[in-house]
Amino acid sequence: MPTTGFYRGFADVIELEENRLLFVGRSNDSLWFLQTDSLGEIIETRVFTNTPPFYAQEVDISCDGIIGIAGAGGWDLANSSFFSIYDIDADTINYWIYDRYDIHTQAAGIATTPDSGFIFTCWGYSSSLPRENLHVIKVSPPDWTPDWELSIPMEEAFIPHGVCCDSSGIISICFYIYAPLCTSYYVRIDQHGDTIRTNSYLTSYWLEDITQAYNGGYIACGRGSWIVRLDTLGNVLWEKYFSGVQKFMDIIQVPPDKYALTGRLDCPGYDDFLYFLIDSLGDSLDSYTLGSPDTFEQGKGMCLCENGDVVISGSSSISGGVMSSGLAVRREILDTTSIGESNLFNFPHIFEISAHPNPFNSAVKITIDALVETQNVASLQIEIFDLNGRMVDNITVGESLRAFPSREHTGVLPYEFVWQPDENIGSRIYLVRARIDNRSLSGAEASGNGTITKRIVYLK
Repeated sequence: MPTTGFYRGFADVIELEENRLLFVGRSNDSLWFLQTDSLGEIIETRVFTNTPPFYAQEVDISCDGIIGIAGAGGWDLANSSFFSIYDIDADTINYWIYDRYDIHTQAAGIATTPDSGFIFTCWGYSSSLPRENLHVIKVSPPDWTPDWELSIPMEEAFIPHGVCCDSSGIISICFYIYAPLCTSYYVRIDQHGDTIRTNSYLTSYWLEDITQAYNGGYIACGRGSWIVRLDTLGNVLWEKYFSGVQKFMDIIQVPPDKYALTGRLDCPGYDDFLYFLIDSLGDSLDSYTLGSPDTFEQGKGMCLCENGDVVISGSSSISGGVMSSGLAVRREILDTTSIGESNLFNFPHIFEISAHPNPFNSAVKITIDALVETQNVASLQIEIFDLNGRMVDNITVGESLRAFPSREHTGVLPYEFVWQPDENIGSRIYLVRARIDNRSLSGAEASGNGTITKRIVYLK
């Protein structure tokens, strides 16, 4: 992706008409848009030099095609929240700076409302009280002036990223605070701006985002590796903890009954981009990581496209935390009887995987196109799992893969092997996962470790 001196990666992504994608850049000098086609090919970039400097946090789009953006003031307006309304068809932008509190405010969350308006959430601190405040603002067309505003006193600093609004206008917000204990909160507000319910959870969920759940209620995710199912009053119906160091940052519905999440995988000294797919009970169906020991990758925003694909935005930075580029990942999500596969775009292309025939009844040929040096092919690892995460086979590169010399000059070496399941392996969906180490990548394309997954269907 193109970068500038103030470029801070992608805060969020939405789908426009005609399968176009709009990424909003995180910037401290101007509002920054990047528009691509469905495969990530850049159509245009746009910098709004007439807006105040700000740091975009969340983006949403109404049914009328109006784009809302929430963020915090940049270097010159560091103590203010920033809200923007953009009409992409008319190419007009309205914005306002919210600085009600005398010390600091930060806009963090946004959701569309049934009347094609927006709910904005922000955190604010007042030294005259002193106290922290959760502030919620409802705006609607055509003038976009606030319909109502609500301030709820809280006990410590927090950033309310997670907000959603249902078809009746009921607003649900989740967030966490650090003191006196790491406590997560759920706040429920009606369409008139009146607080209905506030629940707190001492469990270290670190709730970061929330979306409506299938069959009613909500499902929330947190930085504490938790996914939590809530009823309409915020009571916990079930919770899932994924051991390890997953940090879930965003969650969306994937019809008919799945949820996709993104975030980061914390490793000593670096972070990896994380994608996660779960079923309606919170059980893991698929996962995907991307990164290297020299960089910090993180997924930040997600959108579900009309064709069922999930597009994820984020950022990649070098050691030391200096942002260097945007991150965009496209995942194809189909039903459980079909094939889902992962694709990278506009982040340095690492490798692709394909399978034929698929479904298969005796053997399947799997082809991998990888940007690897010939002498480093041993760094390519192939494993086959069932949907419960149990490894059923692994492939040793040196024994089963062969290069095609006719294509070596392109820098992309295809390898192929035939997998013939053992007799005791049953008919079902399997996942072929290929992993490549960053030391095998060629020249400027050496962006880091990569993992790619392909679904294959075995029918005896």
